[in-house]
Amino acid sequence: MKTLSVKELELGEKIERFVLDDPTSSFPFSHRLTGEQNWSSEFTGRVIREYKRFLFLATVVDHLVSPSKYVDEVWHLHLIYTRSYWIDLCENVLGFPLHHLPTRGGECEARKFEAAYAETLESYRSIFGEPPPRDIWPSPIRNSAISESAPPAKSGRWSWSFPRKLLLKNSLIALALLSCSGCDQLLNAGYPLNLRGPEFLSFYFYLFLSVFMVVISVRFMARSFLRVTPSSETDPYEIGYLVGGKYRTVCSALTSLVHRGNLKTDSESKRKLLISDPPPQDSHPLELAVYQEFKRSPLTTFFSLYLWGRSASAACREIDSSLVEKGFLQSRFSNFLLRSFSFGMFLLLAILGGAKIYVGLARNRPVDFLVILVVLTLLIGALFLFRCSRITRLGRRRIKQLTSDHSEWKQPGLINESISPVSAAWAVALFGPAILDYTSLRNLYEDYLLPPLNNSSGGVDT
Repeated sequence: MKTLSVKELELGEKIERFVLDDPTSSFPFSHRLTGEQNWSSEFTGRVIREYKRFLFLATVVDHLVSPSKYVDEVWHLHLIYTRSYWIDLCENVLGFPLHHLPTRGGECEARKFEAAYAETLESYRSIFGEPPPRDIWPSPIRNSAISESAPPAKSGRWSWSFPRKLLLKNSLIALALLSCSGCDQLLNAGYPLNLRGPEFLSFYFYLFLSVFMVVISVRFMARSFLRVTPSSETDPYEIGYLVGGKYRTVCSALTSLVHRGNLKTDSESKRKLLISDPPPQDSHPLELAVYQEFKRSPLTTFFSLYLWGRSASAACREIDSSLVEKGFLQSRFSNFLLRSFSFGMFLLLAILGGAKIYVGLARNRPVDFLVILVVLTLLIGALFLFRCSRITRLGRRRIKQLTSDHSEWKQPGLINESISPVSAAWAVALFGPAILDYTSLRNLYEDYLLPPLNNSSGGVDT
């Protein structure tokens, strides 16, 4: 822990005592910050405290300091309160004007501020004698992703945003189908197994369409019933997990580690990576887990890591849980219930058709068309059972937004040594390891990251 001078300690106490809220205002600073960012009051208070610590860092360190995205939101809003910021804070407390330096854009600027942010985290530990809170000061790779995502919301707030128009449209279609072509007369005919063959086929067909509409509507609603949590940022490994499952996210972590120099390719033996300098301790847990797998066994390859790596698997399970908590994935149990409901609806319909087939065979009636319909019912039910995506509508919107925002990475030549490890991880997460082909990291793709034969690129569908 760095030893502070008496003058610096006194300055720290002055910053700590500085009050951002105007006691005479009916809508003080903290209330406005809470409303604009959709934070909880408790989270707002913690971020303001970290903002004051950032101000202290800016006065006592000799390097460029960079705030986290959350702290930066407080700084931006405080700059609007010009008298409070420039006179009460800068002139009367700090003793000098503290300017907010905007980035000029570009990869070079991004790398400069990433390095400054990492150095700020180190200074935080050195000066305050404790690590910064991870939910306010994320690791560098997470902090770079927060600007791409929704702001943290009030804890426990529920968002119900199912597609009402689509649900209404589907319901009307189902009702229309049931009422057209004399189907209302069929419904009033009593016991359905007593219906004549053509009448039962019409009844079964319209009932099949109705079940299909109900299942589709329930699936849409289930993917739109979200719980928004206080921290909704996404990092490249979470997005990689959404897009391509464990394979994609492990590829992203390996790309970042190799690009940063923590792992190196072995020129004598393909399919092997050699450990080098360890990644920073505040790196993403998946990066640390992957590095430890290679450190534990020199025989580790990508495939052994992907198939059997316990640490990497544990990190992926944490990513899965985090995505569920943020509303980008359904929980496995919820998805199981949804799949079971969908299949159960079609199974009940198939049982009805099977009963009619039995009756028809007992009466020596032709049942060929009904058998086809029942088989089709079971096939579609099985499709809903085994291919029911866990990705919510919010998750799909996030993937679409990020893919659109970074579409330029698909252009040849843009992925090279000059981009940061964070950007390389994002590129692989969004577009797959094949994007490394025709780049300086081509050998990494060809020798290490080609997908296993049994890998499914369908993300986390089941």
